[in-house]
This record gives sequence, C-alpha cells and structure tokens, in this order.
Amino acid sequence: MQAAESLVDAFARLVVIGIPLLLGGFVMWLLMRQRLREREMEHAERMAALEKGSEIRDIGQPVRGRNPYTAPVVLIALALAILVGDTASWRVALFPLFAGLALVVAGVIHRLEMKRQDSEVGFPRNRKTGTGSN
Repeated sequence: MQAAESLVDAFARLVVIGIPLLLGGFVMWLLMRQRLREREMEHAERMAALEKGSEIRDIGQPVRGRNPYTAPVVLIALALAILVGDTASWRVALFPLFAGLALVVAGVIHRLEMKRQDSEVGFPRNRKTGTGSN
C-alpha cells in the first residue's frame, strides 16, 4: 500500500510542478518566436527603405521599457497573501507591503520627472525608441 501512495505522491508532484513548467516554457517559446518575427519584419522594412534610397532616422534598437509597477504589485500581493494566510504573522507581511508601496511611489516620482523633462524639451518622448523624435 505504501508503494501506491508514494507513486501517487510522485505523480502529484510531477503534475503540480511539471505542467506549469512546461506551460511556462511553451509560453516563453511563443513570445521569443513572436519577437524574432517582429525583428525580421523590422529588418526587411529597413532594407526595403535603404533600397529605395529613403532616409532612416532611427536605426538604433528600440528601448523596451519594463512596467515599473510589476514588482510593487507582486510585493503587495505577497503581503496580502501572508496576511490572509496567517493573521498572526502580520509583522512578516509589513516588509513586502512597505517595499511594494515604496516602489509604487518611486515609479510615480519617475513618471512625474519624465513628464517634467518632456515639458522642458517641448515634445514628448517616443516610447519605443526613448528619443525625442516621433
């Protein structure tokens, strides 16, 4: 009987750990494939523009910005999960809670600083390239 229980435990671990890993790997593969196709299309467009003799202003790689609110939301959610899971450990939840709130404040300050710089220059930044031209 113990052999059957250990086999069930092993299968449960495989399902709980293996399937999410496989799905995550598949999603990452799809995202990388999509990004490769986008880069191939950008390259083809640039080559066609060069063949026509058009001027290409922005040849540099686009700056891909991260969402500044991802980490704070994860930390705040972690703090809430700790609080909901065990209300006796509320002190443990304070660290991720305040870290998440601090990151939110830092993101808001950064966004306000970028807007201030844009207003001084007189035009908004291009979000894809990080430059001032559109």
